[in-house]
Amino acid sequence: MQTAGQRQAAWSVASVVWLVFVALLSRGQALCAPVLGDEERISYARWLGVTAAMPASNDSLPAPGRSLFPTLAIRQVDDPSRLACAAQVREVERANEAPRRPVRTAAESLTTARAYRALGEYDHALSWYGEAAVRDETRELAPVLARESLGSAAALGDSQTVGRALFNTLGASELASHEDEAVLAFRWLLARGDSLTLALLARKVDGQTVALPSPIRFWRTFAATQARDWESALAGARILLAEGDTAATLGRRERIWLAGTLPDLFYLAGDRAAAADLWRQLAASDLASLAPWSRYQLAGLDLRAGRFGAAADALRLLCADSEPWTWRPRACALAALADTLNLLAGGGVARGLVANVVR
Repeated sequence: MQTAGQRQAAWSVASVVWLVFVALLSRGQALCAPVLGDEERISYARWLGVTAAMPASNDSLPAPGRSLFPTLAIRQVDDPSRLACAAQVREVERANEAPRRPVRTAAESLTTARAYRALGEYDHALSWYGEAAVRDETRELAPVLARESLGSAAALGDSQTVGRALFNTLGASELASHEDEAVLAFRWLLARGDSLTLALLARKVDGQTVALPSPIRFWRTFAATQARDWESALAGARILLAEGDTAATLGRRERIWLAGTLPDLFYLAGDRAAAADLWRQLAASDLASLAPWSRYQLAGLDLRAGRFGAAADALRLLCADSEPWTWRPRACALAALADTLNLLAGGGVARGLVANVVR
């Protein structure tokens, strides 16, 4: 039998239990719970293994606090060295000062544009990209010019030029051949928080009748999570998982993001069993940055199910972790709460409180 003091202590933590579980475990239950099949479980395990084996430097998402532009938005593997660029730029500038400016080919104009871009002279680069487009009568360089001029405009912060490029991208009949522009468009719009144009671009992607490159599919899925459109995000993530990125066009950080997000999306869709299954796979994987988060989520499920002892043990280990996880203070608070509930569980009071809170 519980004493009066124990009952008072139990009810004193009831409000805390309520806040904790509402914050952590009661989101997105309106969606129809999806079904996680054996094939998807195998695909997820394969995704984790391939991702863990990738070089750590193979990243595509920007580091925290860094801009999306310019270096990560433009492929610069074909750029000459900076010294060669500087010499070339000086030659161009001398030519421009001559009484008659020499007529250049599209390829020469593109080379000059890249030289200015490599030096960070994006305004001059845009001018030369424009000249290259004028001289590209065969349209052979059109995809390269579209991608690199859009990246330079984004790096410069030239909203007008980026807007024109976005208009062209949205107006294209199909996006598969406009992969770089579409990806840059998503990143630019996400960085600026332009939810209206993002919605238009997302609708364009969803209306495509041909298979899309993985990078376009990834950024559509990422944008859906930013818009809190969990249903679309889960659908996109499952397509990426099913396709497996066979062309290996996604970077390691993009793959890590998907690995960590997919279980959360299943949970938000109402399938706790599928989420727990994937979290267990993730916790046992070699992706060190995601394993603690998975153990934290699994501990939350234990806490919700009334397995207070198991939850307290897992949460104490996470609380003692030296890594500065953003959720670590909450893990410490939940560890103390789980210990308290475990002490009160003998007479069923704590389990009853939790059952009432999360019913």
